[in-house]
Amino acid sequence: LMYGLQQYGLKVSTVCIILSFIYCNNNNIIYLRMRTQSIVLLSSLSGCSSFLLPQLITPQHSSHPNLYRCLSYCQTKRSDRGRICTAGENIRSSSSFTIMNHNSDTSRLPDDDGSDCDEYGNMLKSIENQTLLSVKTCLDIYRIMTNKSGKEIEKRINKVVFIDASWWHKGDLNGRKMFETGPRIKDSIYMDIDDISMQYDIFPNINPKKLPHMLPPAHLFALFMDEYNISNHDHIIIYGRKSVLFTPRTWFLFQSFGHNPSKVHLMQGSLEEWIDLGGDTETNPVIVPRAKDLLASKTTTSTTSINKKHDREEYFCRPTSKYIPREYPSNVLNMDQVLNYVIGKDTSKYVIIDSRGSSFVKGNIPNSVHIPYSTLMEPDNTLKLKDKDELSNTFMEAGVDPLTDKIIICSCGSGVSACTVFLALEQCGRNIDDKKSFMYDGSWSEWGAEHDTPK
Repeated sequence: LMYGLQQYGLKVSTVCIILSFIYCNNNNIIYLRMRTQSIVLLSSLSGCSSFLLPQLITPQHSSHPNLYRCLSYCQTKRSDRGRICTAGENIRSSSSFTIMNHNSDTSRLPDDDGSDCDEYGNMLKSIENQTLLSVKTCLDIYRIMTNKSGKEIEKRINKVVFIDASWWHKGDLNGRKMFETGPRIKDSIYMDIDDISMQYDIFPNINPKKLPHMLPPAHLFALFMDEYNISNHDHIIIYGRKSVLFTPRTWFLFQSFGHNPSKVHLMQGSLEEWIDLGGDTETNPVIVPRAKDLLASKTTTSTTSINKKHDREEYFCRPTSKYIPREYPSNVLNMDQVLNYVIGKDTSKYVIIDSRGSSFVKGNIPNSVHIPYSTLMEPDNTLKLKDKDELSNTFMEAGVDPLTDKIIICSCGSGVSACTVFLALEQCGRNIDDKKSFMYDGSWSEWGAEHDTPK
């Protein structure tokens, strides 16, 4: 039970659980009803009749089809006695359900992935588990999607959302302003990693060191998702303008907060290439909402427990959101955790990769391996990662086996280019869910400023 709750990012102390048993052919399905209005289907015991199971429970409102997806999954996994149903992650639905007649019509039930068996659905299935997508593939998806009516897209459990992640760490280029004036992919949105972050002006107690673009609190990330009607089931395609280097940071943001990693993609090419291939764009002026405005307009007066011991009020005084992220981002280490490895000096257990450029020689964490992020990208396209063999060779030449059992900690200047290394490790076949791959968010901005850290 504890494991199931943790998977959904829910604190046991804030959840009121009611166990209900619904019998079907002398077998049962167990589900939890929670005060947060979330439904988690924990297990489907073996033996349930395949034609009966999807008819067993249905939401009273057709706008909540997510339970169907979980039931459909259980149909294929009903021999897995007692297994946590992770394929139905972050299921949200109303608290009221109707027991259906066994003869009820099931023609409107979606497929396991929530897509009808049409060109659009098949395209979505084809990109599952593909992190890197060519510009042409992204354009094909967009064209198929825009050929559907708004109602056809809305009734699906998942859709495709294009996110502009253009951001430069040097120079005068401003991704936010460029997005607001256009051109941009039609109906895309902009994610500003400086704004959707744990910025000091908004979260002084959590970020007293004023570190730049730290990963945001979960509730701010969720508010941003709600602002653009992004659900936990949507496919995300992240793109950037020519010369942008750091779109993997936005990819890492989604996967660390628990968005299905098989549905988070990076377009391997620029907006300019999209335009050259005839992709739709728009230039009407828009305004990208600021984090402080989202928080001001959406925060409620109700709060859960406030952990003053750690000055973490902002994590618990949170608004209600439809999008359900992990409470704390995964694959992230803080300075104290990294320090524990470094002080131990047992390099047989860990390796630190520093992805900075020339600034590495001016100071670094002891025993760091220098692999500049630029060596992982195609030399003529900063938005395109090298292929698997080239990436593996780059790591091996630096003395790092990407498939090692050691813990790998990715660091850089301020936690941005470290995400490119993290992505490259994933592309080499490293299991990033095994608790042995991490990004140090504070990186050298924090480590280098501390007087007591070894250098």
